Amino acid sequence: MANHVASRSQATSRPVPTGPDLVELALSLVGRTDPAEVLGSALDVLATNPHGGAWALLRRIDGDRYEAVVGDGPGHEDLRRLADAAGNDAWLAVNRPLAPGARLGRAVWCADPDSADGPDVVVVWWPPLGDRRRAPTLRRSLVNVARLIGKALAASVSFQSLLALSCRDPLTGVLNRRGILGALDHELARADRAGSPVSVLFLDLNGFKFVNDRLGHRAGDEALIAASRLLAQEMRSADLLGRIGGDEMLAVLPDTGLRSACRIARRLGRKLYATPIHTSAGSARLGLTYGAAGLDEGLAGPALVETADRRMLYRKQRGGNTRQPPLLCPTVALGPAARPASPVGAPVGTHARMER
Repeated sequence: MANHVASRSQATSRPVPTGPDLVELALSLVGRTDPAEVLGSALDVLATNPHGGAWALLRRIDGDRYEAVVGDGPGHEDLRRLADAAGNDAWLAVNRPLAPGARLGRAVWCADPDSADGPDVVVVWWPPLGDRRRAPTLRRSLVNVARLIGKALAASVSFQSLLALSCRDPLTGVLNRRGILGALDHELARADRAGSPVSVLFLDLNGFKFVNDRLGHRAGDEALIAASRLLAQEMRSADLLGRIGGDEMLAVLPDTGLRSACRIARRLGRKLYATPIHTSAGSARLGLTYGAAGLDEGLAGPALVETADRRMLYRKQRGGNTRQPPLLCPTVALGPAARPASPVGAPVGTHARMER
């Protein structure tokens, strides 16, 4: 009898799983700076929950709209049914408990109740088939899970925002040196996997120094902003533009061979030269000198930028790809530079004159 009581006492004192291991979940989220990594790591830990079942996370996009991150088991149709059961036509807007007697009664969703403007993360759990008894006991645990994932997700979003700011030039809004070189590394890695071409353009603004010297640095900043905006607008959606320093810029052109890159550079130069740049101290026309380099020349990553820079300087020393553009303000007139001669043996893409 004593042994039976002891055995019963030991059985009742045995810890009963109450949900996912929060410590394991927290450790899996440490150092995750990408929102997708945060949600993926969380789903991996949730999949090891001793209660079994299937899991999904809903990440808030804005307001009451959510996007689904689905683990093993449930699919988008399950989430649609979940929202229908909640009485909402928009299946991503899951923001209230399930109605009694809902078709998907096995699902339990919980979110951080402290979020006044809507939870950042909604945790959805489908218990194993035929086992719905423990679902209510997991509600408190799921709230803690949602809070933990939500805080990690918010931290990763903030980190990505700061990272994006650190890669932007504060004056022009285009990528800075760090940002454009990082983008180039990314495109080169993608090109290596896909076997596709990549080219770069090293760009220098003709006439910018005269704007700075004659109209002042404020006008120079305004001209640089306007020129950067114009170039960015004229580039293709997949192309990237960054300011290397001063009035020098680097353009990364994915899926583009050298000859196509030169055509793009000539088009950009014609557009820039044809468009008056207005500043608070007067208006000016700016030209463009470019140097191009491409993977299809057999160049490696760092050599692309070095080659394009060298080719741009070669042309710049010989007058640039365009005539020196005159200022439009009546008090200042700048004479045109001499037309550059086509050098013998010049690299491909660097000796084409930029027409007006």
